[in-house]
Amino acid sequence: MESGLPRASIPRSGPGNAGPAVVGPDGNLYVVSAGPPLGGGEGRLSIIDPVRNVEVASFAGIGPVAPSWVASDGGERVLIVSPAGGLMAFNTRLRRLSLPFGSGVPLEFPSGLVTDAAGRTYVLQRGTCGSPISGRVRVFGTTLIEQQQINGVACPIAGAMAELPAERIFTAAQ
Repeated sequence: MESGLPRASIPRSGPGNAGPAVVGPDGNLYVVSAGPPLGGGEGRLSIIDPVRNVEVASFAGIGPVAPSWVASDGGERVLIVSPAGGLMAFNTRLRRLSLPFGSGVPLEFPSGLVTDAAGRTYVLQRGTCGSPISGRVRVFGTTLIEQQQINGVACPIAGAMAELPAERIFTAAQ
């Protein structure tokens, strides 16, 4: 074991304000940093090696507004959602943003991001909560092309995915 390990925190490059994180398909931790708290900076995506407790890479290109949600698609992408940048994608194998800020899928009032084992992506959009514009869930396929919308959702603020094996569903139905 190296001297000084384990650490209570891991130094990262960039502007700070670490936020959401997810374990990627490669076993690394992907951490989104929002930048300065009063704006004026660019958010970053850091790749952290959890075994060595070090940042192995850091990437700009996720925009000036705080990205709020991050998820792994179970393949080779980490997905990032922010109010200004929409749905963005980072390829973990190529280590580059395949949908950077400015090229992401536009979203209105995003409020959550989840993925499932089939590689689908679900983006919650809260609407304006209390006005005629209701919330919805947008469902994207593995190519990030929208497949479906679930409309009329009353102001969704968070999402979670639970998957049950088919044999448990059929057993419970009998």
